[in-house]
Amino acid sequence: KVFDKENPLSAWLPDSAWYSVVALSALDAFSTLPQDMEGSWKRWKEWCEQEQPESSPLPQEWKRLPAFQILQVVRVLRPDRTSQAVSVWVRNTLGARYVEAIPFNLELSFEDSAPAVPIFF
Repeated sequence: KVFDKENPLSAWLPDSAWYSVVALSALDAFSTLPQDMEGSWKRWKEWCEQEQPESSPLPQEWKRLPAFQILQVVRVLRPDRTSQAVSVWVRNTLGARYVEAIPFNLELSFEDSAPAVPIFF
């Protein structure tokens, strides 16, 4: 793809995000993403500015993307929300047990420790 095109959405979308969108458009599933973002920039801006965009459907027909491809869109447009989006994907795909914290009992761990058996956090 050509990266020499100026960011047409620079009023609200950082250049790094725009160039990531252009790079993502090299994949067949995302080939029209830059054009769609330019044409429907108000919807995309609204989605990007949400506090938790990974919890909301993408604009237009992009809401029909498979879950993993939605992760890719979140990664290029809102990299700060990637961890949360991955947690949602893992919970929905593999199960909640892979994202829930294991309960930690300090007293029991202390009883199992000794000078030669440290506690790791």
